[in-house]
Parts: sequence; structure tokens; C-alpha cells
Amino acid sequence: DGMWKGQQIVPADWIAASTQPTAPTRPGKVGYGYQWWIPVGASEGQFMGRGIYGQYLYIDRQAGVVIVTTAADRKFREAGVNDANIDMFRQCLCAARFLQAHDEGCAPKVSLAATHQRALDVVPLDVLEQHSDQ
Repeated sequence: DGMWKGQQIVPADWIAASTQPTAPTRPGKVGYGYQWWIPVGASEGQFMGRGIYGQYLYIDRQAGVVIVTTAADRKFREAGVNDANIDMFRQCLCAARFLQAHDEGCAPKVSLAATHQRALDVVPLDVLEQHSDQ
């Protein structure tokens, strides 16, 4: 909303307008507007900044999550790399939300066999085991 510690830093209407896909892009492709990229399948409030060599600022306003990566990936322009990075951010987001639910005592059951290994970057294995459906 453009506020920091109760003070409006960036106008809220500019935030809303700048994070909507306004540039003409092909259907089914990433959206673009005001230097923000809107991933395919993004829900309201999901957008990202992309930099050279795989640098990202991924934001999900509804979840209250910001993910930043700094990288030096010389293959960042290769087919599928951007989509794989977005998938990774979404997996981190899901894992972070699961951990939050665990901390609040309301985490769902999980299938360990179906859990991506990268979830362990966010959620300790013993926590996942506590909620295993097996």
C-alpha cells in the first residue's frame, strides 16, 4: 500500500496501477507494467522485479511475503529458467505458509513422498514428520 511505519511513502493508487499488467504481451505469457513483471497464473498482489543474471524480487502481498535472490547465473536467459525460478518462489511461499500454520497449531497433514526437497530449505524435517499423513 506504499506505507512505511504509518507514513505514506508511495501513493497507494500508483502501487495498484504499477503492479498490473499494462504492456501488451502475448496471451499466456508473463505480464508487464511499470518495471514489474506479473507471472503467469499470478493471484492478486503477486508480482516481481527481475534483474540480470537471475536476480529477483518476488512479492506476494496477500501472503505478506517478499523473496529476494541475488545471483550470477549466466544461463538466466535460457528457456525455462524464469519459469523454474517462479516455481521455486511459489514452493518457498507454500512452505513458509505451512510453517506459519504449524506455529499457529493448525498445519494440515502432508504427504512426505509428495513434498519437494526444497521445502526442507524452509521447514525442518521433524516438523514435516509431525504432520505426516502416513
